[in-house]
Amino acid sequence: MTGKLRKLLALSAAFTTTLAVCVASTALASEPTTAATVGDDSYSVKVDNARSKVNKSGTITVTVTAAEGYKANDAYPNKIKDLAVDGKAKLEAETVAGRVTDKHTIVYEVKVTPKKAGDHKVSGEIKFSVCNADSCTMKKVPLKATATGV
Repeated sequence: MTGKLRKLLALSAAFTTTLAVCVASTALASEPTTAATVGDDSYSVKVDNARSKVNKSGTITVTVTAAEGYKANDAYPNKIKDLAVDGKAKLEAETVAGRVTDKHTIVYEVKVTPKKAGDHKVSGEIKFSVCNADSCTMKKVPLKATATGV
């Protein structure tokens, strides 16, 4: 194999790899992204960021899942409070109630409308309660999410 052929093959491989990464990045950019999953031995919190067209409402979905041996406390006023957004976006509400969807899961839906393209940071405080056979525990977890306008 000549030196020129080797260089041509190396450039072709590099181009193919770069093209594949660009295509994958573009595909992923159109999907909501998960900001973080946090928790302890009694629960986990998963945050799915919002992505919507400018001036169209998007949804940040927060899911609290009680760990094995625990259940979501549907008698507690599960909510996200003190919601705030930086940048050019508008929140539908400053407080959002959580829905207990089954005995282990609480779902919150934060509606946000980006007023300009780009990322807008959303913050707040997630309040919820999980119970085991012996007791119930109230939790407060900071919300850090992103609403992206496209």
